[in-house]
Amino acid sequence: SATDSILLPVMLLDSGRVVIQGKDVLLDLGAVVKGYTADRFSRILDSLGFPDHMIMVGGEVRVAGTKPEGLWRVGVMHPRAKGVLAGVISAPGGFNISTSGDYERFFIRDGKRYHHIFDPRNGYPAREYCSVTVLARAGMVSDALSTSLFVLGPLASRSLRDYYQVDAVWLKETDTGLCAIMTDGLAGLLELDADIRLCGP
Repeated sequence: SATDSILLPVMLLDSGRVVIQGKDVLLDLGAVVKGYTADRFSRILDSLGFPDHMIMVGGEVRVAGTKPEGLWRVGVMHPRAKGVLAGVISAPGGFNISTSGDYERFFIRDGKRYHHIFDPRNGYPAREYCSVTVLARAGMVSDALSTSLFVLGPLASRSLRDYYQVDAVWLKETDTGLCAIMTDGLAGLLELDADIRLCGP
């Protein structure tokens, strides 16, 4: 049977189809579409006989198969220095890497940075971290969770990370520069720039 849709502008059917219940309904898939696109392109390349590939769709990266030498290497942009890497993730094939940050779409007013990632708890841009990079098996997961984890931070997002089995690194701006908080699964895979230290307790 269909999902109860009295308060919803769309009705989800058991078959996976969606019925729009009105002419003024807008579905915004911006939070997952780039990750989904990377996954779909990867499957197409697999089907065409090209299992070893790297795909980049905006800030989403999909690595698949193997390289002739070593692991795939994906740069993590420095959120406060344009064109500079904050670190490099060395990942095996079969992973997606997504980054969300406060440095692409923003303006500064009265010394405060206003950007596009809002904390729904207070209606203001989330300000504790300046970027988060998520490593996941599926692009839709890494794409969606990079925004969520940016807002939640490492402690509040633990159950979400455990459920979806993802790893992440947060970059935080301090008076003495950037520091990083990373999950255990990135140990040995993430090489940070020498100027970025691990955040203290």
